[in-house]
Amino acid sequence: MKRKLIKRNKQFLSKMYRSSNLTIVEILAVRRFYTEKRMQDREENRYGSQPHFDSHLTRHFADGSKLVAMYSPRGRFLFYQFFNREELDESACRARIDTEFTALIGQFGDTLRTLANR
Repeated sequence: MKRKLIKRNKQFLSKMYRSSNLTIVEILAVRRFYTEKRMQDREENRYGSQPHFDSHLTRHFADGSKLVAMYSPRGRFLFYQFFNREELDESACRARIDTEFTALIGQFGDTLRTLANR
């Protein structure tokens, strides 16, 4: 089975090499990019994405808009999303509420664990 897969991949790469004017290294780089992009799409579909406004990847613009890095809940960088000033106010409020809610749930869970251990 492994030999079949290796043979198929070599034939595919040879066919791409002959049909394009790229070198093998460039073809492999393009294939690697597409593979990485597909994995990011799969991860976003499975786990969703969350904006990280405090990330070092976030870019600020003069008109108040931002290019924000989006991460999966597992911490993997997925893509950039552009936010206007109006969207930023709304998103920042939503993110703050989510953070406060998560902290509240954490405190509630600690209280329940303490009561259960008594």
